Amino acid sequence: MTTLPVCSGDLTISSHEEATRIAICTTYSGTIEITEPAATIALDGITDIVGSLIVNETFGFDTLSSSSLQNISDFLSITNTSIQAIKFPKLQDIGTLELAQTPSLQELELGDDAFVSTLTIRGPFWSSEQLQLNISYVSSARLTALHLKKFSMGLEHLDTLTISNQTDGEVIEFPRLASAHIIAIGWGWNVSLPALESIYSYTYDENYGTKLDLPSLADVAMDFTVIKSSISEVNLPSLFNVTRLELSDNYNLRTLDLELLSAVSTDVVLRGVFNSVSMPSLKELGGDFTLMTTSQSLNCSTFDTYRESKMFKNFYYCSAMGELPSSLPSSSASPSTSTSTSRSTPPSASPGSSLSAGAKAGIGVAVSLLVLALLGGSITIWLRRRNRKSAVVDRPGHGKPETNGFEKPEIDGIEILPGELATGKEAHELMAEYVYSEVEGVRVRAVESVHEMGSNSTLCKH
Repeated sequence: MTTLPVCSGDLTISSHEEATRIAICTTYSGTIEITEPAATIALDGITDIVGSLIVNETFGFDTLSSSSLQNISDFLSITNTSIQAIKFPKLQDIGTLELAQTPSLQELELGDDAFVSTLTIRGPFWSSEQLQLNISYVSSARLTALHLKKFSMGLEHLDTLTISNQTDGEVIEFPRLASAHIIAIGWGWNVSLPALESIYSYTYDENYGTKLDLPSLADVAMDFTVIKSSISEVNLPSLFNVTRLELSDNYNLRTLDLELLSAVSTDVVLRGVFNSVSMPSLKELGGDFTLMTTSQSLNCSTFDTYRESKMFKNFYYCSAMGELPSSLPSSSASPSTSTSTSRSTPPSASPGSSLSAGAKAGIGVAVSLLVLALLGGSITIWLRRRNRKSAVVDRPGHGKPETNGFEKPEIDGIEILPGELATGKEAHELMAEYVYSEVEGVRVRAVESVHEMGSNSTLCKH
């Protein structure tokens, strides 16, 4: 009696024989995981996996193939393995394709016009010099630390592309990519996008390559940002329209020529070591214009003309100042604020410049607080002196204060308290007379002494 194969549930395959048992299943529902296989595993017969196909931590594994597989709804995940070739010539649709730490992978074959929702590739690919993927559409792609000489994909469109941690000499190219939603490149060297014409947002942050080359890019629907990179050349000969443009802190970039740029919907921010900035076709600026450079060779006259012609309607700042300030100038003061200078110091440091309204207000508040503090201190001192005087009542004939029968003599302003015997008995005081005597020509006043004794003690006069 023949046992029918089970075509659903989670399945672990560790040999070629186990793979052949499900060959009769055209559709498999669940997760198939391959562990410790033989040199070759073939999943022939299956057309659809409604679930995932996973290869993880397998060594001595050469080839994974299927002559029939067309769809994987969830994950095709190949990680931490010594696999050399993946051959799925009819595979058209993959939910997520993940390749990570597969250093020996040299061949990845998918069907023509394959569709991948999410692509994640993480190196290193130590044994491979190049990797080419024949995928026609990817919604989101992330490429990290490939360690390849060349990586190539024939995509024409994608939604999101993130590239990071390239190595020196590595080339990542998308020769047919014409449009994208978001591209972000960080810690990269050489990314080639020769056919890219339009994009929503482009970010190039902390990269090591010497040239940013986008020869076909004409339209940027949102931000175009290049910051903290080593580039010495920017090639944007077709750029016509952008919503916001920023190139900041790229300290090898000295020349920027945007020959066809006609409209910037919001702001232009340029900060660095520019000797020359050219935008001869600019007709419209909807936001602020800020250009700061350490080079004193920059000529702001063209942009001054734009301001005077009212093309720049908002905040305008163009300065060659020798060194850059720690932050950008504020545009919050007034829409009509403008500054243009080619001096080596910021305009606010020029001789004879007046204080701002905020500075004047601050000084006025400080002076008012100081006057109030001085007045309060004077009143406090006067009240203390008045209280002291009101508390002092002179004794008749002696000018000494009365102390309810007890007198506390003073010597040079130092108060001497009455001596008390710890007898627990009623205290008595013996009053001394004021006697003046002369000792070696110096007039000395003998001070009253106060002695306290118990009620059985004998009073003595000193």
